[in-house]
Amino acid sequence: MPPTLLPGVMATTFAVPEPPAESTAAAKGAREEPVSVPRTLHFVWVGNPPSGHAVKNFSAWAKTTRASGWRMKVWTDSNTPWPMNCGSLLAQGGVEFADIRQVIDPRVRAVWDGTREQSRGFNAASDVARYSILLREGGVYLDVDLGSREVPLPTEPPSMSVHDLPVPGPLLRDRAMVAKKLIAGGTDPRHCPPGQAVALALDVSARQGDFGNQMLVAPPGNHVIDLVIRQIDKRVKEHDLPTLLRNVSGLTGPDRLFMAMRQYLEDRDEQINHPQDILGHVNTALRTSWWNNVNWITEESDTQLYSALPATVRPTKKATGSKRTAPKRSATARRQALCL
Repeated sequence: MPPTLLPGVMATTFAVPEPPAESTAAAKGAREEPVSVPRTLHFVWVGNPPSGHAVKNFSAWAKTTRASGWRMKVWTDSNTPWPMNCGSLLAQGGVEFADIRQVIDPRVRAVWDGTREQSRGFNAASDVARYSILLREGGVYLDVDLGSREVPLPTEPPSMSVHDLPVPGPLLRDRAMVAKKLIAGGTDPRHCPPGQAVALALDVSARQGDFGNQMLVAPPGNHVIDLVIRQIDKRVKEHDLPTLLRNVSGLTGPDRLFMAMRQYLEDRDEQINHPQDILGHVNTALRTSWWNNVNWITEESDTQLYSALPATVRPTKKATGSKRTAPKRSATARRQALCL
């Protein structure tokens, strides 16, 4: 009998495939036939009980997946409390619950085990969870604060090669970030036409090459996702984890994904001069489809602790020799510097 993960809800059991062998250098210039990306939406929730807004998003996605013939899996653990009857009601709506501990890649197990009680630790834990899930199962990962626009999901499964870049989401995490994108695009947020703010911010994100990891589309065994995990593993072996957690974005979050994509393309002799050069290698049709069919800002968005925090640049010295810390840079400026 499957184990009980939540009160009244049986956990989904599954065979765990092995991750791919070392791939990036060997895949230089290589191509493989496209494979179907599983029609599965993955979500991760661990820690505190989900808020009412989060449950609302879960319910909306459950309705969308059920109507579209997709699967919806929520990865959690038995230590995470859920509101009374919430899990059973979602399960009745077709949501599958799975034990996240079964799928964490052993190379990032130390991050998962070592971050649950750390400040900002749940961000890193959630990051390594999404990479582990996609590497083994493939599909579409979505953060819980993303909402369904209640439009049908594609009938045919997405088709990608394991060598393709995963399709990321835009670097829009809350209303404040939407406003920043509008300003960067020359639009005053106070005078933006109602209902157009997010669409305009999406356009600016695409032109700037700004993307996050709150949404990822990838086939199982994707080589870029594998590279992300290997880079995290290397960083943790070389540095103290609590120190690394001061910059979660660079350790496991959007900046780590950016750096892995850049390295993967450069290993294949692609010239990367600007952040938008990376996004230019992402499947345009898939990116456009998902970027336009997700509700990026919901009531849950402003309650999240995000790992996309600006990294502090290297200190510079005054003439007196004392040190000072340079102002924090935006994600766009930081990534532009990484491409130089």
